[in-house]
Amino acid sequence: SLSSPTNIINRHQLLMMLAGLLIIILLQCDCSNGLAQQSTPTTYNYFPYGSNMAISTMMNLRNLSPLASTAAILPAHTLRFNIPGVPLVEPSSASVEPIIDMDKAVDVDTMIERGQLVHGVLYKLTEEDFASVCSTEGVPFAYSLHRCRVIPYSGDGKRAGEACLRKLDDDLNQA
Repeated sequence: SLSSPTNIINRHQLLMMLAGLLIIILLQCDCSNGLAQQSTPTTYNYFPYGSNMAISTMMNLRNLSPLASTAAILPAHTLRFNIPGVPLVEPSSASVEPIIDMDKAVDVDTMIERGQLVHGVLYKLTEEDFASVCSTEGVPFAYSLHRCRVIPYSGDGKRAGEACLRKLDDDLNQA
């Protein structure tokens, strides 16, 4: 029956699934030779933006315990408010999309000027916490997992993340 306890979703979970302010991005699994070792627990990197950037949201509202966190940038992607939300509650939700037609020769200044990057937080989560995030965010229905390269901030913090982009640019130019 529709009213059975297993079919009831609390209001908070429903709103989080319908109006979540992030895309879940699966960055990597800490594994050795592709196989998780039993002595080393599996962890996942997760790159949220919006309200899930706040550690208080992650811990108090979502009941997660991130193992680590750092500010980070996702280059060659853009923030879009293109997911229909709940009328009168949350008119739309955001997503992060790769820039498909981006010229690979774009320099860091152009990328910054064009807004072809997304700022967020890179969390390291346990397998259990990552599964919880996927469940409450509606993967694979509202959002999908996306493997990508996120770059942690470096530098003095005055030019939010610019130093890490310049280092990436230097590394690519030397390759």
